[in-house]
Parts: sequence; C-alpha cells; structure tokens
Amino acid sequence: MKTHRMNLKTVLSLCLCTALLLSGCQSTEGKERYRQAIESRQQITQENAAEAVELYERLYTRNAGDTEIAVKYAEALRKSGRPQQALTVLQPLADLQQNREPEMLLEYTAVNIALGRFMHAEHALSRFASLSEEQKKNHMPQALNLEGLILSAGGHHEEAEEKYRTALAEWSGDPSPVMNNLALCLAQQGAFDEAVELLREARLISPDGRMQQQNLILVEKLRAQAEGR
Repeated sequence: MKTHRMNLKTVLSLCLCTALLLSGCQSTEGKERYRQAIESRQQITQENAAEAVELYERLYTRNAGDTEIAVKYAEALRKSGRPQQALTVLQPLADLQQNREPEMLLEYTAVNIALGRFMHAEHALSRFASLSEEQKKNHMPQALNLEGLILSAGGHHEEAEEKYRTALAEWSGDPSPVMNNLALCLAQQGAFDEAVELLREARLISPDGRMQQQNLILVEKLRAQAEGR
C-alpha cells in the first residue's frame, strides 16, 4: 500500500495540476486586438496549451508589464509542461508586494505547486487570503482546489478531500481538473470505487480527457491489487 501511495503522489504531482518587466506602448486599436485574443484563449487546456503559448508569447513580448497577459502566458507555459519558464514570467510580479491581483497570486501558487515549491505556494495563498472578500469572491473555488493540492502533497488527505468537494460544489466551467484531483485524493485513502466513478465522469467532461484516462487506468490497477485480483 505504501508503494501505491507513492505512485499516486507521483501522478498527482504530474497532474498539477506553472523576466524582466519590459516597457512598451501600444495603440488603442492594438490593445483591443490583444484583448480579443486573450478572450479567445481564456480556457487553456493541456490540449490547446502549445497554441496558447505561441499567442501569449507574442503578446507578452509587446506587453510584459500587463499582469493579465503575463498570468495567461504563465498558465499556458505551465499547462504545456514548462512550469520553470512560467515561474520566470511571474516571479517579478510576485516579488512586488503591492501587486495583489488574485489571478496572479493563484497562478503563482499553481506554478509553485507544479515545481514542488510548497512553502512558496502556501505563502502566495496566504497573500490571496488577505485580499478583500470582493477581490476573492470569484476565485475561491480555484483557491480551494490549490489548497487541496498542497494538503494532499503533505499527506493530509481527509482535509484535502474537504477542500476539493467544496471547490467542486462551487466550480464554474469545466470541473474535470478538480474532479481528477478529488479522485486521486480518494484513491490515496483507499476509496477506489468512488475514485474510478469520478475519473470516468471527468474523462467524459474534459475537453481532452487523456489525463483522466491515464489516472483511471492507474486507479483501476491499484484497486485490483488491493482486492487481490
């Protein structure tokens, strides 16, 4: 069972689910065109992450001081498997204590989790928690999901499960990432049947579904081993 838990922790870390500021001046028309491009890539998935990186790299080169563009560029890098580059993009923004943008703090948290820098992730989440209720209100499900990942990595699976379930109940948009995290958390507690059902459902919902399929195969294999099959 200890080996099984180690395998699940490895999968969990792989599922995570992470520059110097440049000055520049863009025309109003140019900024609007960039804004429209951003809107067209709001939902970055593992499937479209490489394409999103190409888009945001161009936008970031011209608008590196724009926090929204930097955050989306970092998200695309993280989801395409380049969390260290994502950290390079976000670090200058995160170092500015006056920068209290919730999107930046949460993406910085996600990037640090992907890199296994959990103390940095916890510090970023504490900065998020200090924001006003108005600033946090649309971001709490994401924050809870990230808190769950930190708790799971520390072996606090029951507490993590509570965070994931609350996040899932309040989630807006594609819920498959948090369903995936909850399923892995349940599997780490030996609740294989519920984990399998969650992963099957998440696989159908996800725009891609490959990650959920891989985890489903792993959890089904661990369930069979636990049942002596």
